[in-house]
Amino acid sequence: MVPQGGILQARLVSPFPIRARASLVVGDSGPAVHPRLFLEAQDGMVWHYALVAGIPFDQPAGSARLFLTLQAEPETGPYPAWQTAPGQTIQLESSFKIRTQAFRVETIQLSGAMAAIKTVPDPRKDEQIRRYAAVLATVDPGAVWITGPLEGAFVRPVASERHTAWFGDHRTYRYPDGSRESNGHFGVDYGVPTGTPVVAPA
Repeated sequence: MVPQGGILQARLVSPFPIRARASLVVGDSGPAVHPRLFLEAQDGMVWHYALVAGIPFDQPAGSARLFLTLQAEPETGPYPAWQTAPGQTIQLESSFKIRTQAFRVETIQLSGAMAAIKTVPDPRKDEQIRRYAAVLATVDPGAVWITGPLEGAFVRPVASERHTAWFGDHRTYRYPDGSRESNGHFGVDYGVPTGTPVVAPA
């Protein structure tokens, strides 16, 4: 059972190296979440993989299904356990439950200046959003990956434990004109003085 906003973790043991296409369908129809598969270790002719998927914090509780399409890596073998040829695919399916998770709720009263940042059109803001979206959409196949044990591999981005917001916080913004807007928080915020060094977590 995985909580809303939690992490689904699973392990696969295979007699051959694999590639995987995975999708996670919540409820009867969706939406689909795309898990990631990582090679953890190789022990003789056995490959150990970890599968990780983030469950949206606004996903209703209930049943969910995980679908995996596994494909043997080409030009590797032999595969005596399953007699699997390179490129052959295997379909797997598993079910699990998503349970309700309590999140912090807060109401934020916006000043006129803060409301303007969110509502008034600004070409500079639009350009920043475009550049930020381009960075998030970038995939770097040559990026450095952590291939060893994850324990101790990640550090806080700042040397502070003062949190100003948590992942999944439910926020309601109140505007000066009386209107409201609600959304969820997608990160973890730290409160530190201006000029504090920020480091890469990995």
